[in-house]
Amino acid sequence: MGCGSSTRANAEAPQERAPNAAAAAPPADAQKTPSAPAAPAPKAAAPPPEKEPTPTPAAPVTPAEPPGPCKLRVIFVNDVYELDNWPRFLTAVDTLTENKDNTIVLLPGDFVAPSLLSSLDHARGMIDCMNRCKFQYVCFGNHETDIPHAELINRIKDSSFKWINSNMPDIDLGGIKLPEYEEITVKGG
Repeated sequence: MGCGSSTRANAEAPQERAPNAAAAAPPADAQKTPSAPAAPAPKAAAPPPEKEPTPTPAAPVTPAEPPGPCKLRVIFVNDVYELDNWPRFLTAVDTLTENKDNTIVLLPGDFVAPSLLSSLDHARGMIDCMNRCKFQYVCFGNHETDIPHAELINRIKDSSFKWINSNMPDIDLGGIKLPEYEEITVKGG
């Protein structure tokens, strides 16, 4: 149906009339004859005013319990060249760890060398001890490149912790991609 048909159909639709409108006014096509004035039509009763719904009382608002204190414990050491301190360090980590999720154990560099043992085993012993000491993150220091490059790549692969590389971005690690940083979420309360 075209637009004109739709308009025409609307024009031919019967018009809505107010109640008692037929009695109050003659049809438009009726002949007009002089007659006595018509009595006023009785007024229809006004509908009762709509009642507004009664609002439901809201539940009393109680303040939320404030969360408990949020703690983040950072345990770190750096410039570690001897293995004999690792057992004491592990004891300290175990003792200080109240909430494992909110504790970070890290070593920000200088652990692969220049110890005498690392010069012999290319830091195998150091990485093995660090894996047992619950480290989560390490960074490159200026001594991490003191061992042969291929051995450094092997020590990265041997690590159970994450290496963050924010200070040696151009080092070739044989295809190993290390993040520049790591975001952590601290649990509150």
